[in-house]
Amino acid sequence: MPTYKDILDALAVLGTFGAVVTSLYLASRTDGRIHAEATDRSNLYAARISVRLSQLLAYVRSWQAHIVFRDLTLTDAAARRAQLRLHKRLATEHLPTVPMEFLCALSPLPNNCAHRIARALDCLELLQSRINSIHEPEFGERDPAHQDRILDDLDGWLNEAEGLLKMTSAECTKAANIGAPRPTSEELYGAYEE
Repeated sequence: MPTYKDILDALAVLGTFGAVVTSLYLASRTDGRIHAEATDRSNLYAARISVRLSQLLAYVRSWQAHIVFRDLTLTDAAARRAQLRLHKRLATEHLPTVPMEFLCALSPLPNNCAHRIARALDCLELLQSRINSIHEPEFGERDPAHQDRILDDLDGWLNEAEGLLKMTSAECTKAANIGAPRPTSEELYGAYEE
């Protein structure tokens, strides 16, 4: 026959087991709630930044459009200097900055969106600083192969930034449309009545 102590030990084991199960259940619900809140917050920040990313993407694409026919037009040193001047003129635009709190809030977005935004902005900042560090007279004195290599490096950074911004702009727009979809015509103008 079980003693009073055995009964207390069994109840203690059951109580401990119940406490562990209850704490695991509450932790899983809390993790789900935290994940849902982080996703909602990232969608909110994506809605805030998606238009700026689209504008930055349009700016980078227009920059690329000016540069795209370089291989067809660069026949001499004067044309290469003109190309560098065009890069310098286009690089004077003020780039938008994305605060670190925005990037941290965007981290739950898929495809490492926050990391790609940071990398795209870093590419553009490096591109601007590299362009501004090139002195035109020294650039003109270099051999054509070196000039082409410098211009190809600049084009490579620009292409990388464009690719990253294209993907992140699409992801942020998609996330923004979850919480703030564009209004339908029925919402704007009312239902159509015959």
